[in-house]
Amino acid sequence: LFISPHLSTGGLPQYLLKKIEFLKDKFEVYVVEHTNLSDHYVVQKNKIKELVGLDKFFTLGDDKKSITVCKSSFLSLLLFLYCELAGR
Repeated sequence: LFISPHLSTGGLPQYLLKKIEFLKDKFEVYVVEHTNLSDHYVVQKNKIKELVGLDKFFTLGDDKKSITVCKSSFLSLLLFLYCELAGR
């Protein structure tokens, strides 16, 4: 389970895309986007959706508490908090 602060065009979404490309054949990958910053700059977001499938891609709405439901549903998966790990 990857949780990303956003998936607008930029370094973070590109890094996540490459990480998913590397892991997708070894693991079942899910992606949660915390905030949709734009519907215009979505090159990486669209590629990520293609790779994982729409049933494994979620964008949180106004109620950010729904992430606790997502996290508890996928406890057996590896969890990357990219807002914390992006610079490491």
